[in-house]
Amino acid sequence: EEAVEEAVMEDGTEMSLAAGGEETMGAFSLWMADYCAFCDGQHVALEVLTNFFLLDEEQADGVAPNQLAQQTKKLKERLALPAIELLLCHGVSPFAESLSQSRPLAHVWRMRCGSLLRALDACCNAFSYDPALLATPTQLWESFYGILGEALKTPEVASSACRCLWTVCRHLSRKNVYIPEYVSEKHMEQLCLLLKEKSGLTGDTDLQVALVGVLSAYYRHPPKKSCPLGGLVSVANVVVALLFSPTVAVVDEALNFVFEVFGESYHNGVFINQKYSQKLGMVHGRLQKMLDTQVGSVANPAEDAEAGCLEAACTNLQAFLEYKAQEHE
Repeated sequence: EEAVEEAVMEDGTEMSLAAGGEETMGAFSLWMADYCAFCDGQHVALEVLTNFFLLDEEQADGVAPNQLAQQTKKLKERLALPAIELLLCHGVSPFAESLSQSRPLAHVWRMRCGSLLRALDACCNAFSYDPALLATPTQLWESFYGILGEALKTPEVASSACRCLWTVCRHLSRKNVYIPEYVSEKHMEQLCLLLKEKSGLTGDTDLQVALVGVLSAYYRHPPKKSCPLGGLVSVANVVVALLFSPTVAVVDEALNFVFEVFGESYHNGVFINQKYSQKLGMVHGRLQKMLDTQVGSVANPAEDAEAGCLEAACTNLQAFLEYKAQEHE
């Protein structure tokens, strides 16, 4: 068997292994086992942290007094920011570069990075109503966006990273922050290219949904002199094309983009020039056929989540088309 030529120690230094050398290989095997155990321990700790921040206080009422549930909620809000800073500074950043390198135990590094990102997403959600986050929206965005490039090489990690970006955007939207002032449109153009690349790949459903969510949160704002949002046309064309996706979750999020971005009149020029009314009319007919097929294939359509999503999409799209027709009269 060929000996592993080099490995990376826990402190980042390289450990050379000579071919042959049973003693060296034995030492390396012991180190590898210890490192896996170390990562397993960190993985468990991150899962516990994630589960804590995802705890639903209302569900906790069934096993604890309401006062305890309120205390848990306050504790999460107080601990979220320190947890985010800790994970960003000592967790994700050192692992971003390692994702692209071919080295022993690369899968362990990727798994840990995925756990870190899921924990970050949970912390951001718990922290999303705290105004303190507004002090550093650009820094938080850059921290997440900086790791996204390498994270894309592992689908699970990519989806988690995009959900983190989406969480930041949703938080800023809730605070009525004009996101284009904090986030460069170049980032949106890069995300749009990624979305176009992933379009049609059913295995990347979660990633597509998260990407559309980020783009929607950005372009729902009106253009300003300092932020003309010139990339909207190309972004909207990519998202509208997703309305013909076979995946209901992707279609649903793409419709949300249309409703949020074109629901107000300030983007009417793009809506009219790109003839989106005609395209959306075709989408409505297609969704209705999908709904009819779905209803005919299940025993109890009322209990089928996908059929329910399609029905809501058809209803909402019909109402939207009627609204835009009246607006343009």
